[in-house]
Amino acid sequence: MVKEKFIHKDKKNGFVIISLDSSEPDINDIQIGLEQSDWLKNQLNKTPEYMWKIVTFNPHLLPIPPKTGRERNILLEARDLLKVLMNHKVELTLMDINMSLTPRGLRKW
Repeated sequence: MVKEKFIHKDKKNGFVIISLDSSEPDINDIQIGLEQSDWLKNQLNKTPEYMWKIVTFNPHLLPIPPKTGRERNILLEARDLLKVLMNHKVELTLMDINMSLTPRGLRKW
């Protein structure tokens, strides 16, 4: 299965948005995978220091409080991904936003 990746660099406003795909059909284990991890590192290495780095993916990188229904959906390689984000000084990480994109725009669950 080909995982979709996305990058947008806005040099005028000084930020880059990188989005990763952690979807895995019909299984409970969620992972970014080696190919995307390498791609992420490459993109972060090519991003100038002055630019804010924003990375998005689903689900949570770190566990959230128990009994919320989300404590089981954590990336298999969370530790490795956290190291990459910290080593490259990513300013903002967005995870597990409960919205979906529809033909009419964002829909809240």
